[in-house]
Amino acid sequence: MITRPDGTRDERLAPLLELFARVDQPRTLLIWVNRKPSDERPTRGIDVLARIASGEVELSHDALDTLDSTPSLTHVRALLIAAGILPDRDPHIAALEHAITRTLARVKSNDDRRVLTSFARWDVLHRLRRRQARKTSIPSSSAKNAAGDIAEAARFLDHLRSSDAQLADATQAHVDQWLASGERARLRISTFLNWAHAQHYAPHVTVPAPRRELAPRALDQDERWSLARRMLTDDALPAADRVAGLLVTLYAQPLKRIASLRTEHVNDDGTTMHLTLGSDALLIPEPLADLIRQLPELRQRGLSGHSPNHHGWLYPGRNAGQHLHPETIRARLATLGIRARDTRTAALLQLAAELPPTVLADLLGMHRNTATTWAKAAGGDWTRYAALRAKSLD
Repeated sequence: MITRPDGTRDERLAPLLELFARVDQPRTLLIWVNRKPSDERPTRGIDVLARIASGEVELSHDALDTLDSTPSLTHVRALLIAAGILPDRDPHIAALEHAITRTLARVKSNDDRRVLTSFARWDVLHRLRRRQARKTSIPSSSAKNAAGDIAEAARFLDHLRSSDAQLADATQAHVDQWLASGERARLRISTFLNWAHAQHYAPHVTVPAPRRELAPRALDQDERWSLARRMLTDDALPAADRVAGLLVTLYAQPLKRIASLRTEHVNDDGTTMHLTLGSDALLIPEPLADLIRQLPELRQRGLSGHSPNHHGWLYPGRNAGQHLHPETIRARLATLGIRARDTRTAALLQLAAELPPTVLADLLGMHRNTATTWAKAAGGDWTRYAALRAKSLD
């Protein structure tokens, strides 16, 4: 697996052996090593390692990026990072960089490619890297949305060229014609056009904001409380699923935030527990507190379970150093009868009716404008509260 053609061991990969030696269940390692290629997984992880050891593939992220993207490759890369062999990197930022490269390669005009490169690398990517510096990880949805913005910008530039125009000549008529198809994705060009106008690449044009439905559907409150009671009392369910379900039904948490929770967000003295979801820590009652106490003790199964670079995820993913994907949590909750979006909507409507927007925002980690919008949707009028609170601070 890590042997060179001359029979010697590739010492660069030796830390992997130390990682494998600490696997709780050696049978897991044997299954992974002896797994046969299949139609679903034609390339095995050990094949990738063998190609690295033989010198066929360089030991670097860039070299691995040239290989076919498969679950096995993703797993091997995560193991190499966890063992300290490769430097850590954000997988979603890396995926965005590759998407940018592919999009730019399809742009025919040199002038358009130059402008789009500036937008993609020095605006979109730069903003995400700043977020990464503050939050340590970028949700996959943010990277995918950014890639979509860049791809639509490229399509719009092609649209202009097909109309014998270029970006500097763009008019409202060009934009309206572009939007006439009714494709919702075409509204994404607003980010690019606003940037282009600010950089003096394009005149000012208007792109309507996409319509957002605040609460397309809300679960019946009785059904919501029934789900919460089951999560609190049904000991036959996995603790991880019960905690996720309760964070949705009681605290209206989005799945991506649940997935990215770390042990550092939990402050527990054994008697009282606080969980930090926003700027203010939230007091967690029993039995939810006891369920949360079980989560840091749950370790990643398989080869990633003893990663020295473990990030303290409450919901560790299959690959070393990564948290569980939000869609995995969504699917697990769905098997318990919890429709995450509908349940979260119901929870938000009740919380927004009972709490002032500022308190709601600080406790649950949402923007205050968003909290105010939910308060209006819930029928709460906190104007008097805000005035009294401001007066008390004078």
